[in-house]
Amino acid sequence: MKKLLSLLIISIYFFSINSYSQELTNENSNETFDYLYFKASWVDKSQNKVEVRWATVIEKNCALYEVQKSTDKASWVTISKIEGQGTIDLLTMYFAMDKNPEYYPTVNFYRLKQVDTNGISHYSKYIEVLSNPVNENTVVVTDEK
Repeated sequence: MKKLLSLLIISIYFFSINSYSQELTNENSNETFDYLYFKASWVDKSQNKVEVRWATVIEKNCALYEVQKSTDKASWVTISKIEGQGTIDLLTMYFAMDKNPEYYPTVNFYRLKQVDTNGISHYSKYIEVLSNPVNENTVVVTDEK
């Protein structure tokens, strides 16, 4: 009975991970890869830093991730490069720091660029981080493109 209960808990855990995953897409094809979450928030406005975090549950031929930032969603600048795990079927968490985010009234947009070992790139949907000058709260909007 204990073994069955443990197996049931593990199955529920993996089901919940997969049901909350998002997809990054290749602009030139229908290929995708999954990520569990992708978010960004102010670490400390007095230090002027935004932390970008994401987690994957499956990676296939992943060479690296680039965290890209924009203030207009048209031109993107790479602010960090992080080595991927190749091919792996395991929860992996990543983070990067934007040490030069823009302050109000500018919005900081972030996206992930995942580069495969064969050079093909995939892009996430963007997220935005706003700074509210009245109460210093952060608003994160996800799943926009």
